This record gives sequence, C-alpha cells and structure tokens, in this order.
Amino acid sequence: MQQNSNCAICSYPLARGNCRIVGKKGISTLITQSKRVEDKKWLDWEKKEKLDCHEKCRLSYSVSGTYTQFALNAPNNNVVAARDEVPDFHYTDNCFICGLSIIKDAKTKICTVTQKETRDNLIAMGKERNDSLGISVVERLENISCLIRVQGRYHRTCMSHFNAYGFKKISMI
Repeated sequence: MQQNSNCAICSYPLARGNCRIVGKKGISTLITQSKRVEDKKWLDWEKKEKLDCHEKCRLSYSVSGTYTQFALNAPNNNVVAARDEVPDFHYTDNCFICGLSIIKDAKTKICTVTQKETRDNLIAMGKERNDSLGISVVERLENISCLIRVQGRYHRTCMSHFNAYGFKKISMI
C-alpha cells in the first residue's frame, strides 16, 4: 500500500483511517455493487488484482444498499450541487437526519440540539460515511451556522442509526 495513494472507493487519502488491500474476491464484490449503483467505478477496478481502500469504505460499499448517491458526491467527479439547489429545510418541524416530519407520540423520542459542536461533528461524520444518509445530513447542515439557533430537532432513533456507523458518538442531549 502506497502512503500517498487514495482510497479506490472514496478517493480520499489513505492516511485518514484503517486501510485494507482488497484482493480478487473482494474486487469482484465491489464490482458487483458498482454495477448495481451504476457509478461506473467498476471500469477502473475490472483489470486490477488489488485495490487499496479504507476498511469502512469497503464495508459500506460492499454491504450497504444506501450507497447509491456516492458517485455523485465523490471528490473525483465534476458534479457538485450548488447551495441554491438545496431546498429550505424546516429544522423545527422535521428531523434533520432523516428529513421526515417530527410527530410527537408515545413511541418516538424527539430531541433538540443543545451543544454547539453537534453540527460540526455531524458534518464530519456525514462526510466520512459517504452514503446517502450522510450526504443528506451534510447538505442540510452546511446551509446553517448553528443548530441551536434554528432549534434543530431529530428522532433519537435516527441519531442512533447515524451514530451506529462506527464513528465517535455525538451527545444526544
């Protein structure tokens, strides 16, 4: 594995986390997933015997069904969403993680953000995830400066699901 190389999946430098060399069997799995999500990455991988990638990228890409928007948001593509294209989001009425309406009932625990650093932590985590959920959260949160000011609310189960990806936990308070 080269020190200056980039991850074959997310195109970020390999120095940022646990790295893995993927062999022929793993490449076959990645190619199948790439064809399924139609991101054309399989064209680069088809004739290779080994790929260098982050362990978390490999696991997410090969297992997750939520990776469909990955190709549009990878740094090596020219497709970039302008801020004007991101619709206004109602942070008090909708969960900023899943985007669904916040309805109070006995089953669903609703939380309001109370810590300033939550926004930055969620953006960093969303970028690391590089899946459709992470990308959606990043798009929603980059348009605001403070979740406390907009009274950002979320479903506790959504935060748990978002945190379950394996990164540092964010306070639920």
